[in-house]
Amino acid sequence: MCELLSRTVGQWIGDESRTEFFAETLGIPSRWIGGAEALWHRHAHDRQNEFDACLRAGAIAEAYQIFSSVLGPEAFAKECGAIGHAFASADCADLRAKIEVLQRRRAGLHKDQQHELDLYSRFLGVLDDHRAGSGGAGGSSGGGTSFGDFFRHFSGNLAPRADGKGEPSPFWAVAQKMAAIYSETLRHSTCRGSEGGAWLARNQIRAAALSNIAPEQALTHIQDAAAVISNLL
Repeated sequence: MCELLSRTVGQWIGDESRTEFFAETLGIPSRWIGGAEALWHRHAHDRQNEFDACLRAGAIAEAYQIFSSVLGPEAFAKECGAIGHAFASADCADLRAKIEVLQRRRAGLHKDQQHELDLYSRFLGVLDDHRAGSGGAGGSSGGGTSFGDFFRHFSGNLAPRADGKGEPSPFWAVAQKMAAIYSETLRHSTCRGSEGGAWLARNQIRAAALSNIAPEQALTHIQDAAAVISNLL
């Protein structure tokens, strides 16, 4: 039946009445229908519809691969590429919608896919923290927790995962931009008292050690940390 669906998909794809007939009258599992649709869209290089069809087919890991290699980086570049720091206003609606869909199905993902998806989610969480006004003060529960979570997961251990051609995965460029946004946000953070200053200096130093940060950004963080520390003395 799956082979028959794949051979005839061009005759019925996009026809809701026929797909309903297959599912409700003939009792064909929706995952078989979705699988045939996914193959059709793959050959047509229609990655968005292939992604949606994979979800209907229950092929969650395959859907995530499409997100990771194409849809995620494209949505991030479009909606977050111009963001300089987390205090900027950014809704990221398309990226957010895809992440929420995948998080609801995370049990079907591989461990490395879950980790990558969580990095996207944490990034959006920090944007939400700052948009709500909870992340501006050093040491505050919202901003402090968000930056701590970031440093635990974006430490120097994050290495570019190669794609099938031996090139860095598309997510590597996303991770570099995320790290740049986080690091610049630190420079825009305000602190109160010695505790807040110590929090900021500590995180400036941690940011300078990130493998994703360019050398000139690392130097800027060290200089900022030194300035904060000198004000505390």
